[in-house]
Amino acid sequence: MAYLAIVGSFSINGVAALHSELLKQGLFRDFFELWPHKFNNKTNGVTQRRWLAWCNPGLSRLISEAIGAGWITDLPQLHRLVSHIGKRISGPVGVPPSEPARFAWRL
Repeated sequence: MAYLAIVGSFSINGVAALHSELLKQGLFRDFFELWPHKFNNKTNGVTQRRWLAWCNPGLSRLISEAIGAGWITDLPQLHRLVSHIGKRISGPVGVPPSEPARFAWRL
């Protein structure tokens, strides 16, 4: 069915750059060689940084207080959180006590 869909489609979209490359170089390489103009990459517009900022505003505020709000538009800035591992959080930040601990555990 995927082959038929490619033949009949105007555009084949990988949902991430890596996914697009996997399609072009692996799974659908023969089709890519026939119709390279059909293959493209478009994300759905939801990035992990925007998702975090929207779905957990309390944790988003906590992160922004620690490293600034630049991470919301530049994900690699989250690496700056490493220097905050082990620091105690004091004062009300609008985040349930389990959230910072759960987030720090993932670091």
